[in-house]
Amino acid sequence: MTGNNLTDGLRDGDGCPSELTLDDLHLGTLPAPEKARVETHAAGCEHCTARLATRSQGFAAFESVDADALFNRIADAATPEPEPSLFTRFLDWLMTPQGLGAVALAAACLVAVNVLNAPTPAGVTDDPGIRAKGGPGLHVFVHRDGRAQEAVSGDTFHAGEVLRFVVDAKTAGHGLILYQDSKGAQSTAWPLGAEASVPVAAGDKQELEGGVELDQSAGRERLTFVLCPQPFTVDQIPPTCPRTAFELEKSP
Repeated sequence: MTGNNLTDGLRDGDGCPSELTLDDLHLGTLPAPEKARVETHAAGCEHCTARLATRSQGFAAFESVDADALFNRIADAATPEPEPSLFTRFLDWLMTPQGLGAVALAAACLVAVNVLNAPTPAGVTDDPGIRAKGGPGLHVFVHRDGRAQEAVSGDTFHAGEVLRFVVDAKTAGHGLILYQDSKGAQSTAWPLGAEASVPVAAGDKQELEGGVELDQSAGRERLTFVLCPQPFTVDQIPPTCPRTAFELEKSP
């Protein structure tokens, strides 16, 4: 390496200080001996005097430059972008493969919940022996407005109304209709008060004798028609016997 001064090596060809040297002079970072020498030169050099004046004017020396706009752009670039909100980050995550997969999973779970919580259709029960195709059918009729009307499972009933039953049996067997009140107490609705099943012939739309008058209690209650190949008692109903249920919403 040589001992030549860096600023000397960057001088213009006419012997004037280099642009870097004039920058250091303008910024006040030039060493004292060098500063005195450059200032002496610039005082007697019209070209260097103009070059220093340009530095003093800053961006105003350039007519095509909007100084305010330029400084604003510099300030904007130096200002860190605000931290995105939690909601914004959540929306960005939703658009990722992981987010889209989570949305799909949530939608599937919602469908499953809606299916599991769907109202029980007429003639179907969640008890063991849920009615299958070809199983026993239970139709409930109520006397209203001067005539007998077939009700739908889940309908609202009132105290004092009388219910009558019609059943479907694809095959002959032994059956009864259980009644469960809103507190879970169970009794026999048909034959009324019976302790054991009675024979049921094969056939649809069989009208059963007797009926049940609803009491003053309120709440969700259930009728269940159980049909077994063999006789059974109320307290020992085979779990494999086909059955179908009818829900009542009772109000006083």
